[in-house]
Amino acid sequence: MTLVGLRALTTTLAKWLGAATSLVSISRLYASSAHMDSVLSFDLKETRIGSLMPKPPDKLEEPSAVALTDRKLYVLNMAGNRLSTIGR
Repeated sequence: MTLVGLRALTTTLAKWLGAATSLVSISRLYASSAHMDSVLSFDLKETRIGSLMPKPPDKLEEPSAVALTDRKLYVLNMAGNRLSTIGR
C-alpha cells in the first residue's frame, strides 16, 4: 500500500470511529477512539484484527493519541490526563 493509500485508510477509519487518532506500524494500523474507549488494530488491507486493552487495573478512558516504540503502544487518555501502556 502506498503512503497515499495509508492516508486514505486513516481518514476512512477516523470518520468511522469519530475523532480518532491513528498510528501506522510496519504491518498494522492502530486507531484510538475516545467515543469507544478502545484502541483497534487493522492490517494494511483494512481488515480489523481486534481491540487492544491495557492490563487491569489500568483502563482506557477517552483515548486520544497513540505512540508505538519497542513493541509497546502508549495511549494518552483525555479523561484523567494519564498515559496507559499496552504490550510488553
